[in-house]
Amino acid sequence: MAHNFDVVIIGGGILGTSISFFLSCLNKSKKIAVIEQAHNVAFHTSGRNTGKVHAPYLYNPEKKKLFAKAAFHGYEMWEEYATLRNLPFKKDGVIEVALDQKGIKILEKYLKWGKQNGLEDKDIKLMSNTELKKIEPEIKCESALYVYKDGSADYSIFTDSVMKDSEVSGTKFILDTRVTKIKKKMVSGKLR
Repeated sequence: MAHNFDVVIIGGGILGTSISFFLSCLNKSKKIAVIEQAHNVAFHTSGRNTGKVHAPYLYNPEKKKLFAKAAFHGYEMWEEYATLRNLPFKKDGVIEVALDQKGIKILEKYLKWGKQNGLEDKDIKLMSNTELKKIEPEIKCESALYVYKDGSADYSIFTDSVMKDSEVSGTKFILDTRVTKIKKKMVSGKLR
């Protein structure tokens, strides 16, 4: 079975499916395909992960600027997409704890990075063990970093929804198909 596509994405996880959607929206004249070896998108890792949508506090703003920016905008993007498609999205936050002075220094670094990466005071807070006990009495630590702008999603449901949106934009999903070989060839003097 022969197909001609301008762009072929191998892998129908959350990333491959999302890329297909964005590309199909940007250029409707391009023929885009996603090839997935399983019988459905997000069948492997994307459908089995924790579904956390992290704030950019773990990324060094100088060395991981692109990752930090993606995490910052990704949270808002998934939250908005969940609202538009009526998908489950829980704003649950995350708590990092320190058991000693060395751990506190690490939390202080994460707080600084989070703010440099765009988080505001309402999004992230360094707490004493006394402050944390008021909201999480079972956690024993010296200090904690509470990141309020952290969420959870079901990436299996999200990927399926993004796939449907991508198909509406013209993307072809080829499921139950394994890529075993990729050949490069010259077409009109260009390597493809």
